Amino acid sequence: MLLLLFSLLDIIAGAGLLFVKTTPPNMIFWLGALVLTKGLISVVGAAFQKYFVDWMGWVDIAVGFCLITHWSVPLLWLLMIAKGVWSLLAGLSH
Repeated sequence: MLLLLFSLLDIIAGAGLLFVKTTPPNMIFWLGALVLTKGLISVVGAAFQKYFVDWMGWVDIAVGFCLITHWSVPLLWLLMIAKGVWSLLAGLSH
C-alpha cells in the first residue's frame, strides 16, 4: 500500500515538474521538499545496505531539488512519471 502512495507521489511530482511555471509556488515547494526527503531517505537507506546505485533515490533528489528551485530540466519530468508508473505497476502486481 505504501508503494502505491509513493508511486502516486512520483507521478504527481513529475507532473508538477512539467507544469512548474504554472503551478502555485508554495505547492511546488512543499512537493519538492517531500520528494527530496523521500530521495534522501532512500539513498541513505540503500547506502546502509551497501547498495550505492540507488538510481530511483537519486532521481527523487534531482526532481526534489528542481521543484524547490523552480528549475525545469527537459525530460526529467518524463523519467519521474515513468518511475512512478513502473512502481505503480510493480505495486499492483503483488
